[in-house]
Amino acid sequence: MIASLLTHEFYLLRELQKLQIEIILPGEQTHLAAVQVTSAIVDKIKASQRDDPNLVKIIQKVKEGMAPDFTVQDGVLKFRNHPCVPSHPELKKELLKESHDGTKFM
Repeated sequence: MIASLLTHEFYLLRELQKLQIEIILPGEQTHLAAVQVTSAIVDKIKASQRDDPNLVKIIQKVKEGMAPDFTVQDGVLKFRNHPCVPSHPELKKELLKESHDGTKFM
């Protein structure tokens, strides 16, 4: 995902620099660009959710408006904005390893 922002608010630019976001000043306008990298594990969770009968039932309830704490965003079932990880031991092991290594996903 790539984002761009045009602004003349220099206090905002200073705050963004504190977050180590690169600021490029091409004349009178300011352009801000950011790249978000997502993990391949998100795609694995998404694919595995389709094979989990319990999660498939919840997805159907979301479509019917019968599961208020759940949402489907970009094809991924989430509970209170956290991805629902299917009961798949290898996937859970990979997710724990990635989380432990400090990689941010979703």
